[in-house]
Amino acid sequence: MPLQPERGTGRGGKTMRPAIAKSLMLASALMACLAVPQGHATPAPAPASGCVDVALVLAVDASASVSAGEFLLQKRGIAAAFRDPGVQRAIGQAGNVMVSAVFWGSESQPKAQTGWVLADGSSGAEAVARTIEAMPRQISGDTGLGAALVTALVRLTAPELCAARKIINLSGDGEETRQVRGKRRSATAPQARDMAEAHGVEINALAISNEQPDLDRYFSRNVITGPDAFVMRVSDYAGFSEAIKRKLIREISPRVVSGLSVTSSALAP
Repeated sequence: MPLQPERGTGRGGKTMRPAIAKSLMLASALMACLAVPQGHATPAPAPASGCVDVALVLAVDASASVSAGEFLLQKRGIAAAFRDPGVQRAIGQAGNVMVSAVFWGSESQPKAQTGWVLADGSSGAEAVARTIEAMPRQISGDTGLGAALVTALVRLTAPELCAARKIINLSGDGEETRQVRGKRRSATAPQARDMAEAHGVEINALAISNEQPDLDRYFSRNVITGPDAFVMRVSDYAGFSEAIKRKLIREISPRVVSGLSVTSSALAP
């Protein structure tokens, strides 16, 4: 089902006001136009069933608060995670897993994206790793969390995508930047979260708390959604690689397995 804000119950059973629903529809349409695919990946071939078990979008922070070295640590950490035997076992247990990535920053800038990659076995996981490593940095600016989530939602709710589970894996080191001048062009993080909830999309978050020690609490209140949604916290970018590996194992694994995986506080200092 294409991404369209719905009137009805949102997070906590609250009714979404028509004005908000209209603004979210406009934000969705705008982000669909702004999101320009980049990189070297091509759309993954559909499995014989026509659907996949998991469609996962990695939403990676490339805003101005992330230095060039920190951006590289994120790319290398994600690549290393997909080469990790534990992550590959989780993918095998989950079934057919398709992966894409969105690199986000200012809400007004087009988001750099990869195509979908089918992570089938070690060769597929290696293809994901190489795709992430090959992505150049093409965005910076403010912390546009809402726009990042909407971009990922547009990908996950495309009519041609069929998946039993749809997940956004968001990582970042700051709260959403408040728009002081002019009009906001996209949904806020809580509005995007409510859209995800309405469409059955799970959002999990990794809080990199090098500048904001309580960022995990902010993500818990404003970003994550889903029956098993969680936030993990890491104190700095040096721990990103280990954190993203554990996070991927937890969110990709089938629910009966993921309940036995790491806890959300496993990486807290």
